[in-house]
Amino acid sequence: MSIDSVTDIVASESAVTTLPEPHGGEAGQGLASRALKRHRADRTRLLDMLWDVQRGHGYISAEAVEVFAKGLNLSPYDVRETASFYHFFHDRPGGRYRIYLCDSVTAKMSGHAEVIFLLEMGMAAASRLREFMRVGGRMLAFGVLVPLFNGTLVGLSLGSAFVLACAAASASYIDAPAAVRATFPEANPSIYLTSSVGVTLPFMLVLGIPLLYGVTVWWQALLG
Repeated sequence: MSIDSVTDIVASESAVTTLPEPHGGEAGQGLASRALKRHRADRTRLLDMLWDVQRGHGYISAEAVEVFAKGLNLSPYDVRETASFYHFFHDRPGGRYRIYLCDSVTAKMSGHAEVIFLLEMGMAAASRLREFMRVGGRMLAFGVLVPLFNGTLVGLSLGSAFVLACAAASASYIDAPAAVRATFPEANPSIYLTSSVGVTLPFMLVLGIPLLYGVTVWWQALLG
């Protein structure tokens, strides 16, 4: 997946953080007019003018392009060609935050696909977060208590029992959601992803591991 496609995903699916457009193209026109005056309609400062519009409006609208073309005595095509040459200029509204990923060979060998997968899963879960809130109490209890139950192992040395308890209480926070998504496509990602990554993972890191160690020590002492 290219950098452009990742940007499109973030821009199209992050509706909660979409930048407001109170006046549509009129806002871009006003910013473009002010940019022309600020830079004295100097063609050599076109990039600075484009940045002024993008920083203020979030993207460079067709109306802003027309203003620049008229004010600089250029064709709209010339202005658009300049803006489209640089990847960080945008011609449509997007999310408040844009995420760019390198798609070089080295990046693809170092977890590029996994990062894209987690981005997609996270956005899918966030878009349906209200559904998780309906079952939040039950899923919170499940995500906290089941790992502790699974991790309570006996019959081994203290060190081995503790390590196995941590392994049994944990999960593959990348592979497991992928397996659920492929096996049960109708399943709600806001539930299984949020419960694993948003509940179990932080719980295990902060409290679960010390609790498992205490349980393991207690079992070892109980069994003599």
